[in-house]
Amino acid sequence: MTDTLAIPNISNLLDAHLLAKRDMEGERKVAGGMTWRASKLGNCLRQQYLQFHLKRQPLHKDSALSLRRFEVGHQWNHQFAEWFADLGFDVYQEEEFSDSTLDIGGHADFTLINDEVKFGVELKSVNSKWFWYRTKEKETTASPEHMMQAAVYEILTGREYPWVVLTVSKDDLTMQQDVVTEEHCALALERLKILDQAKAIGIPPPCTCKDDWEWKFCPYYAGDEKAARAKGAKPQGECCVI
Repeated sequence: MTDTLAIPNISNLLDAHLLAKRDMEGERKVAGGMTWRASKLGNCLRQQYLQFHLKRQPLHKDSALSLRRFEVGHQWNHQFAEWFADLGFDVYQEEEFSDSTLDIGGHADFTLINDEVKFGVELKSVNSKWFWYRTKEKETTASPEHMMQAAVYEILTGREYPWVVLTVSKDDLTMQQDVVTEEHCALALERLKILDQAKAIGIPPPCTCKDDWEWKFCPYYAGDEKAARAKGAKPQGECCVI
């Protein structure tokens, strides 16, 4: 009979590996050595000021669960790259874009080119409840943060070709694409202006994490992280304190 006690706990093994990998590798540097990161521009501006300008150590590091989600997201990207190539596109993946004047950089998911068209794609996967709520109730299925990230890439590529966010519902694999608009680009530039002004005068923008759910995942939330993730939880501590 097999000794079941000898079988390792696979979840624990993977989590330990991902946490050790996180600590060893650290966070990926911002493309081009810029201050601001495209994928974070939609987040609380004070949080970005702390993280990217002041280089403050987070109160909470990414959990093993978050790291697993990131890794699965990478596998999604590999699969879609294969499908895009099957469709006849030249696929450029994880391209670095940056601008020293705007002081922002990022790594874009895809640029797709064939004989007829060239466009950029940011790929996002979300839980199905959120996907269908956004699809039915909001202007875009993609979140404002995801639209802003893609808008930054459109700006960094000189507005020479359009960008879309392709959002995938994790449970039923429904897909929806949203096109970056002038309004998205204008909002991205407005937020960059606020960050650059804050950096120039040394006064951080106000924290907006508690205006919605963002405090639950803010690395500078001073309350209990586990309690914050509980259903119906209310903020119990300060957030983004200098």
